Amino acid sequence: MNYPQVVIVGAGFAGINAVKALASYPVEVTLIDKKNYHTFYPLLYQVSAAELTSEQIAFPIRSFLRKYDDTDFILGEVTGLDRERNFVVLDDQNSIPYDYLILATGSKPFFFGTPGAEQHCMTIDTLQNGEKLRSQVLASFEKATRVEYQDRKKELLRFVIIGAGPTGVEYAAALAELIDGPLRKDFPHLDMTEVEIILVDALNSVLPRIDADKIQQIAKKRLHDLGVTIRLNAEVDAVTEERVKFKNGDAITAETKIWTAGVTTSPIFKEWGLPVTDRGDIIVQDTLQLTDSHNEFAIGDIARLENSDPLPKLAPVAIQQGEVAGKNIGRLVTGKPLKEFTYADRGSLIVLGRYRAVAKLGDHEFGGVLAWLIWGLVHIYYLIGFRRRLLVFINWLWDLFRFEKVERLITTNS
Repeated sequence: MNYPQVVIVGAGFAGINAVKALASYPVEVTLIDKKNYHTFYPLLYQVSAAELTSEQIAFPIRSFLRKYDDTDFILGEVTGLDRERNFVVLDDQNSIPYDYLILATGSKPFFFGTPGAEQHCMTIDTLQNGEKLRSQVLASFEKATRVEYQDRKKELLRFVIIGAGPTGVEYAAALAELIDGPLRKDFPHLDMTEVEIILVDALNSVLPRIDADKIQQIAKKRLHDLGVTIRLNAEVDAVTEERVKFKNGDAITAETKIWTAGVTTSPIFKEWGLPVTDRGDIIVQDTLQLTDSHNEFAIGDIARLENSDPLPKLAPVAIQQGEVAGKNIGRLVTGKPLKEFTYADRGSLIVLGRYRAVAKLGDHEFGGVLAWLIWGLVHIYYLIGFRRRLLVFINWLWDLFRFEKVERLITTNS
């Protein structure tokens, strides 16, 4: 029997949850991604902070698909889309036909047109860049042990994080603990009071997208206690190889500059003739179908509902949209009415180092050990694979009781 062909582009949270949702319907699914693994992005910053290894937050896609019949995987990048004849074009010029299409390619860093930011800032958006940042941080300390000039040493030991959203805040806390714990012991001849971590944001608060003043204040105090310098209302004007320049004329000299200020989508969607916003997001109906299509869907970071405010580009949104899009294709196949997507905001969890996190769950805002435990349980639950859950749990326990980071290796050229 020939089942309808469903092509899913992207194996992030949205894509793999669409696969799960389609498993109970009479369809054949082809999942396409330019990587052969799924990355658990909420913990990627911990790779950069030497808390986890890359292998602990990545899972082979083919291993994930073993339990799903009538599902295949193609390693490749989609470079074209023929909407009239219903097929996608891969980078090797092969074409894959579809009856139904789900686009779930995720986002990439957005630099707001800031001169030099893309060239001179590091990002935490891929496993490779996560490892590169970890190597850069560790190499900076190695270099500092051999530097004679004090100004140069300060450059090496100053880390500027641009963007005080969840990723910037969590990485700032993790980096501070890495430096104050293992690196203090690894580099006994360095004066750790010379190390600076500076978190900057153009807006007037940390975690500005979380509408919870108590959470913001708890996070700000925790970062202050960890020795992180916070500069708010500080709009970056340009980034050079040596420094970060601000609109007010100030500048900070630093070798390591990390950009966590925003994300955007690929400009290729406009080239393909898809309905997009000015920022390049694909405009979808409440059913997650494209506004000009019945058999094409967009989900996750790249999707923008046409009749609602923008949703946060976070894993929970992608997970829920993947499930709804998959089930809606199943409903189309079985002749049932489609379901409209409504985001169920279950709250926010931001970890702030050992024993500390902040949580906004419904009307409840709190911080401390309880928030930290909830954060840990949620992240362990959503990891793919028992072995990875176990390894991450063991690593966290090791760090908790021994205050040792497991992956202090320089694996890339800094």
